[in-house]
Amino acid sequence: MAATDRTTTEQAAPLRARTGNPAVETPVPVRARGPGLINQMIENPLLSLFGAVIVVLLGFVLTTSSIRISETNDRISETNDRITSLETRIDQRITSLETRIDQRIDRLEGRMDRLEDRIVSLESGVAGIDRKLTALIAALGVGEEVDNTLSG
Repeated sequence: MAATDRTTTEQAAPLRARTGNPAVETPVPVRARGPGLINQMIENPLLSLFGAVIVVLLGFVLTTSSIRISETNDRISETNDRITSLETRIDQRITSLETRIDQRIDRLEGRMDRLEDRIVSLESGVAGIDRKLTALIAALGVGEEVDNTLSG
């Protein structure tokens, strides 16, 4: 189809829009039909080549972006697995430390109980010695001399 075969809008006879009333009908412009896609490709091969390159590049970008997205999802999944593993190890370590602290607290409580028992036995021993000294002082009859000595 050559360029002279085409009809332009100015050359085409205008059609009338059908409204039912011949006095009101308005002309409708006719759109000229341009050359087909194959004829355009033949007439302008450089433009066709650039169009094909753009289509290929768009396909490449779409393909590589989906690959990148899947790789990113895989890395996110691996990172989540590492985080879960780390959280598990931290929980185990915390549990181990809590167990050791509880064991040490139990040992300290045992030592404190033994010390309290010794203090109670020492207090009872001192109270017994105090009673014996009081009885000895009373038996010797030197209570006033001991009071004077203690007061100064």
